[in-house]
Amino acid sequence: MKKKVEEELNKETNPYQLDKLSKVPSWLIVLVLKYWAAAAAIYFIGMSVDIIDFSSIQTDDPVAIMAQSLNLILLFGLALAIFSNYMVRPYVRLLYNRRNNTFRYNMINVKGLKSFIFSLLYMMPLSFVLFLITVGLGKLGWVFDPFGTTGGAGIEPFTYALCFIICDSVCLCVKNLSISLYERIKYKRQLMEE
Repeated sequence: MKKKVEEELNKETNPYQLDKLSKVPSWLIVLVLKYWAAAAAIYFIGMSVDIIDFSSIQTDDPVAIMAQSLNLILLFGLALAIFSNYMVRPYVRLLYNRRNNTFRYNMINVKGLKSFIFSLLYMMPLSFVLFLITVGLGKLGWVFDPFGTTGGAGIEPFTYALCFIICDSVCLCVKNLSISLYERIKYKRQLMEE
């Protein structure tokens, strides 16, 4: 046992050696990270809603239901903005290299306070759409509930995160296509001027 430990210590380590995780494509890493961040944000907000105590609201009052829904949407948008801006975006920036442009997986690629503000402005309408989608899926009973905790009703983190990945991917495709079209038009204009 002691010899094996000494042999391992005496081996030269190559920090540039490929490991098993380096073979995983970056798009898959980003996809799993975004899924985890969205599910974690919704889970933490779902746990904190019990602290805020919405249980005193009567379900017969439509204004109270709208107010509760608006509070949840704003909290979901804020949590998604915090998680995406301070957990997902820095990791995606670390994955960047010349061969692999991972910036295309982020909706917002600016730094500082502007990044959080733009992320908040992006996540609020997205959280509204996701809220409507997940409530509709919950009413239909199409909720991905592996642990059987929600009984097919309400907002469930796994379903919300899956819908988030789909909606975010659609928004990213639109953004990347518009950027590529803009760059192509700009390039053609430069060729026409020469």
